[in-house]
Amino acid sequence: MRVVKPSPAIVALLALVTGGLVGYRGGTSAPATAAPAISAARTYTQITAGDGHTCALTRTGKVVCRGYNAYGQTRVPAGVYTAITAGEGSTCALTRAGTARCWGKFRPFREKRVPPGSVQIDEGGGVACVLNRTGRAICLSDKKGARTRVPAGLYKQVLVGDGYACTLTRAGKINCWNLYSGPPSVAPHAPQGTFTEISGHFSTACALTRPGKAVCWGDNYFGQTNVPPGTYAHVSAGGTNACALTRTGKVVCWGPRNAAAVKEVPSGTFAQISSGKYHACALTAGGKAVCWGSGFDPHAEF
Repeated sequence: MRVVKPSPAIVALLALVTGGLVGYRGGTSAPATAAPAISAARTYTQITAGDGHTCALTRTGKVVCRGYNAYGQTRVPAGVYTAITAGEGSTCALTRAGTARCWGKFRPFREKRVPPGSVQIDEGGGVACVLNRTGRAICLSDKKGARTRVPAGLYKQVLVGDGYACTLTRAGKINCWNLYSGPPSVAPHAPQGTFTEISGHFSTACALTRPGKAVCWGDNYFGQTNVPPGTYAHVSAGGTNACALTRTGKVVCWGPRNAAAVKEVPSGTFAQISSGKYHACALTAGGKAVCWGSGFDPHAEF
């Protein structure tokens, strides 16, 4: 069967119809193309989707990043890493040497020491926050005016979005605050109740209750807070979309009805999921990675 490749103009038009101007930042755009299944050559322990780029962590501590690289966000510095997070024009990771290291034009900083036993890192809006095994959270930034002071307490999770940060206490309560002065962001709208998991990206955040109900708040321009009924094991807030894994490992995504990140969800079962701005990625229990959506280079394999 003869395969006819669409012209660049048609590809661009399809991107506008299915998700807006893909990867827009400062007058430029990421490739308006869908992401295929990632190569099965490697297995991973973590995957993170950002604004047009994706990074994955191998079992040996190598970080592999692919996708949009206009700001150097996929150019990984040499090192051995233990956790990663992909943001908007930047990427951050924890090193085995006990530091947090960031790269890309919009990075919060280059490298800073972090508390011993740090296991989680998240970044956004020029700030990165880190959590260690004892539940201590700190936020770090070289950006003037950033509110990096974390409320006193012990936490099980920390997240950073576009201008806000949130923590999940060990008792399951959510605390959010604005990172900069100005109009309120997602922070004042954090839900009350008891939760087991939180996720935030860009201007949307989501949380999971103990019975498995997903709740999202913040920007709902694309319907990304309109959670479909169901019982979920994990939830991930993205830019124009959000995704979750059911308790049987199936992928469910919501947001713009015609967006590739919502329509092209993969079949199969997965153990981990991450939503980016216009795409999403998931890991199987065996560490195999799959990405789908738009704003991600289809020729880039992990």
